[in-house]
Amino acid sequence: MDSGKEDVVYLQEERGFSEAYGAFFKIARQNFGHIGQSLLFMVGPFVLIYAIIGALYGDRLDDILSKIFVYSFSYGHRIWAMMYEVAYLFVLFKLSYLVSQAFLVIVSAEYLALYEQKGTGRVSAREVGQAIWKDGKRLLGTGAVIFLLYLVGAAVVVGIFLLFIQGGPGMSVIAVVLYYIAALLLYFPLSYLMASVFNVCVREKKSGFAALARAWKLLRGSYWWTWLIFVLAMLVLLVAGQVFMVPNYVVEFLSDLTESETAGFNWEIPIMITALLGLFFQSLFSGFYFLLCGVHYYGLAEKKDRKGLANRISQIGKGQSYRDVEEEY
Repeated sequence: MDSGKEDVVYLQEERGFSEAYGAFFKIARQNFGHIGQSLLFMVGPFVLIYAIIGALYGDRLDDILSKIFVYSFSYGHRIWAMMYEVAYLFVLFKLSYLVSQAFLVIVSAEYLALYEQKGTGRVSAREVGQAIWKDGKRLLGTGAVIFLLYLVGAAVVVGIFLLFIQGGPGMSVIAVVLYYIAALLLYFPLSYLMASVFNVCVREKKSGFAALARAWKLLRGSYWWTWLIFVLAMLVLLVAGQVFMVPNYVVEFLSDLTESETAGFNWEIPIMITALLGLFFQSLFSGFYFLLCGVHYYGLAEKKDRKGLANRISQIGKGQSYRDVEEEY
């Protein structure tokens, strides 16, 4: 039997907590090189733009915070000019972040769909790119819906904050506390929901609000289970992400430590370069988080539809392994 098919993780399978992580780690371990190439070639340029803007934004923000006390007394016009520049970079930073995250989700979704068809070690970056091009219209429509929801959500949060702020300092504190409680309860399942919409788009050929409705239907009834899975995943991602920032922390530490001895040396360049590289690899690594989102989506879809189980039962007595049959939803 084809070794690629024989060694593939059967995605159409309901999974518990440990099974979901087991399937994810097996896919990531067996296909690390192919996944990495797909992320690097398909998403790398967008992540690089995000990292460059992020490094510039961080540098200018540090600069304005270090000078705000001096300028606030004698150069008021200068401080406002610097704040406008930081605000402009912040908007570009957020937009580039959203675009890079969208492509990370899309590449992860397309890779899993191709993996299900072809098996371990058989999906190339070129095939992922071709699949993205083929599904372009659906992906674009779905991305537009997600972006619209992001804007609406941001507007709602800002509006609620403004209402609370009008109530005075006490109400402002309450608003901050409620914000963090809501973020803790909602962020992790909703981050999965937004990612799984693209899995629905790619796997089930739905787009826009239809894909969103399907993803929400699958999430209902498994909300807290999903919360637990992705709280742990986010903690692992945060810890692993900090590893990529270690060179930047070391350079900044050396800059502060040897400031008097190296007065003529410009530390800003190595600090910015290490920050850029750290953000770049940190963002690419988050593609594996979205791979876990995809694995969880397949498990929830099987829990809801039972098509994978029906597919297995139909092959009993036919001399054919369920791994050789790929049935679309």
